[in-house]
Amino acid sequence: MAETLETLEDLLDAVHRALLAGDLAALPPLAERIETAMVALPAGADAHGLQTRARRNALLLEAAGRGLRAARRRLEELRGAARLSTYDHAGRRLTLGGAGQVARRA
Repeated sequence: MAETLETLEDLLDAVHRALLAGDLAALPPLAERIETAMVALPAGADAHGLQTRARRNALLLEAAGRGLRAARRRLEELRGAARLSTYDHAGRRLTLGGAGQVARRA
């Protein structure tokens, strides 16, 4: 039982390190190993340390998700920068031009 707890703690610490390093590719294999170790965890095991680590990792995962969403929004803004947005007399937004269109003059 103690070995299983230590294994889970080590795995959760590895997830923590991967999140801090931004190594998101390391997460799926770690998640599989955590699931396997959880099955071996006996009922009634003292999981306080596991809960603390899991909460810590959950906060980091939420922050990583927010960062990825912000990066995606920023990329979308940059892609749309080639278009001119303006407003008409009624306050409606108008988008002029298209992305990637360049006027050529002879």
